Amino acid sequence: MTGLVANWQARKRNAADLNPAAPVQKLRTTGSGYESVHGKDDRFAVKDVTAAPWRPLVCLQLHTGSQTGVGTGLLIAPDVILTAAHNLFLLSSGRFIDGVTAQVGLKNGAPAAELRVSRVEVCPGYNNLSGPDDPRRFMLDFGLARLPGNALHKWAGTVVDVLAQPPLSDTELLKSWLNVAGYPLEGGGPLVLKSCDGPVKPETLSAANFGYEMDSLPGQSGGPVFRYHPESKAVIFAGVHVAGDSDKNIARRYDASMRQQLRAWIAP
Repeated sequence: MTGLVANWQARKRNAADLNPAAPVQKLRTTGSGYESVHGKDDRFAVKDVTAAPWRPLVCLQLHTGSQTGVGTGLLIAPDVILTAAHNLFLLSSGRFIDGVTAQVGLKNGAPAAELRVSRVEVCPGYNNLSGPDDPRRFMLDFGLARLPGNALHKWAGTVVDVLAQPPLSDTELLKSWLNVAGYPLEGGGPLVLKSCDGPVKPETLSAANFGYEMDSLPGQSGGPVFRYHPESKAVIFAGVHVAGDSDKNIARRYDASMRQQLRAWIAP
């Protein structure tokens, strides 16, 4: 029983229940710091968000007190969204976020389906980091947002079954042309799904992370980094986009440890 209690206590520390009925601030699209592109802008706008592979992409509107922000996630089960831990837990204040509004099929500010998140969970250890500059943060930067129903999946009609996929090897990653997609704010305007693609930078490849030559905006954090086969419609998941600046973008790599943690969270 002692082990069960310890596991329950550890799980409780790494998670928080949210109140989907609590009032939240409306997303502010000006003066938010979400307006600048990292690097040369070679992204492209997705014209049809109802087509593969975009349907399971989720826009996350993030609410903490009077502050609002934007993140991205991926439906990996009918009621589970995989995203970056820093969308869910604020290292600067040492607290979980107050509320999350999850949307699919969002284009120019109008979602096809919307649901408030009821529970958030972060990778064990993430909420014990010393702060936003802790060098270990990129190794632990993934988490789940749980939904109280399947309204998003009902519209999307699909999920990316990450648990069914083995992690990509170093060799497979280095020869892959990867894609990252998400929901940034454009010039303070409405949210639009943007995507970009590029190669992994070999010198950035480690057991838990890798970097890539892509351009991104804040708001794309938590979005999937993946290969896509148009013929088979298969999404080959490689990691979670966790950081970007003028000279690098970083993913939390989908490895054996992430797969094990996801299985512990969601497998029956």
